[in-house]
Amino acid sequence: RPLCEAAPGLVQTYHQYKERGVVFVGLTDEGVENKAKSEAYIKKHSISWPNGYGAGATTRALGVAGYPTVFVIGRNGKIAWNDELDGELSDAIDQALAAE
Repeated sequence: RPLCEAAPGLVQTYHQYKERGVVFVGLTDEGVENKAKSEAYIKKHSISWPNGYGAGATTRALGVAGYPTVFVIGRNGKIAWNDELDGELSDAIDQALAAE
């Protein structure tokens, strides 16, 4: 689903879990030339977690084909879930928290 449709749900999930030690990080392979546009989007959707630009090497290593792509990474540093798998983000976070 398009990023503009996903943002409200991601923000809601962030607020649901941030007090439990769950960290959200946004990455884009876009560089500084699009930073103002990205920052406007972040502000418009009240995204308050850290966001990084120019992360092409990381997004390629993770196999990101489009945005948004969502991963749940456990405290062990391993990917526990991504949005190409069945299930919901909140369930994946709950399972990752329970595994620790």
